[in-house]
Amino acid sequence: MKNLVRLSVAALALFVTQPGHTQPAAPPLADLKAAAEKGDAQAQAKLGDVFRAALDEPTALVWYRKAAAQGVAHAQSELGRILIGYASSPAAKPAMQTQHAEEAIAFFLKAANQGESAAQFGLGQQYASGKFIKQDYAEAYKWFTLAIGSGSNPFDIVGIGAKMARDAVILKMTQEQIATGRSRAAAFVPNTVAATALPEPAWAQEIKLRGLSGPPNRRLAIINGQTFQKGDELVIKAGAKSVKIQCVDVGESSATITGEGLAGQRELKLAPGR
Repeated sequence: MKNLVRLSVAALALFVTQPGHTQPAAPPLADLKAAAEKGDAQAQAKLGDVFRAALDEPTALVWYRKAAAQGVAHAQSELGRILIGYASSPAAKPAMQTQHAEEAIAFFLKAANQGESAAQFGLGQQYASGKFIKQDYAEAYKWFTLAIGSGSNPFDIVGIGAKMARDAVILKMTQEQIATGRSRAAAFVPNTVAATALPEPAWAQEIKLRGLSGPPNRRLAIINGQTFQKGDELVIKAGAKSVKIQCVDVGESSATITGEGLAGQRELKLAPGR
């Protein structure tokens, strides 16, 4: 038997070294990796899937980010799913939860606007919960409806999950909200999205005008524990996030601000009774 094995090995070695013999083609994974390293966006996204399936999430993130930067909706969606998981982890510090959530939602929105159903589902969940962005049931209805698609595929896990989520949110909605959600879904046209179209983060709702004082030529506004006059730029605490804002104007009953993470200017009004 040993002699037979030696003979077989020798014969194989002789065969593969004969002139003109073609070596076996490189495995498909090697080709995929080579293409990704050369900058092929689709290959980068697929390589991210490979690393994620192998439970190497940090490396998957690297490749997803490369593909997402080139506009690949699947990579943007997967980034959103991973990062929202980080944001939802009880072990994460509040500041990191906010940072991960903001980035996740930005990626969800980019992919969802390109028609990526998994991202549409994820975005719908965020609007329904209101944990990381301002709660909006009509917007949640819209994204869940789009994620459901035609509903003709019984094995569409995303579509099934989106339908269950939409049913749950319908029970919390008024008829007017449902009609608005339907209208928004019907008007949807796949496209790309600009940064200015990002939804308002949940922490922005924590910026409150607590008081106003001073003469007309030197009005002061108390915002989240900091005292501003027109033109002041200070750091405040909004929920778990520290954010720099600028006071654009202080009026008789309101203050106008702008700052990082806010879309344009925002008017803050005193709460009733203050």
